[in-house]
Amino acid sequence: MNDTSPILEAQGLGRARLLLFQDGIRVERKRTQADIQLSSINDVQLEKAGFRRCYIEFSFVNSLEKKGVLVYFHDKTGIKFRLKHLPAFEAIKVAIEYRKNTK
Repeated sequence: MNDTSPILEAQGLGRARLLLFQDGIRVERKRTQADIQLSSINDVQLEKAGFRRCYIEFSFVNSLEKKGVLVYFHDKTGIKFRLKHLPAFEAIKVAIEYRKNTK
């Protein structure tokens, strides 16, 4: 992923941020960051977890060619956020799904 400006960004709890770039996403936390290519994202789940809390979580498909099976797992790239930030996260989810479906 290149270091150009993000197309969209959303603010999570605890200074976490989700940034959408042309070819991937970046999950930033206080001390770490994870860059993920859009091609490796299988599914995006956006849920209301409680009264005022929500979360977004990404799942991935990893092909194990030696065994010929697909392994479905959840990475620790999920972000919790406040309900007031839901529109920004929804926009990123829609953009990811659009980009994946048009390739």
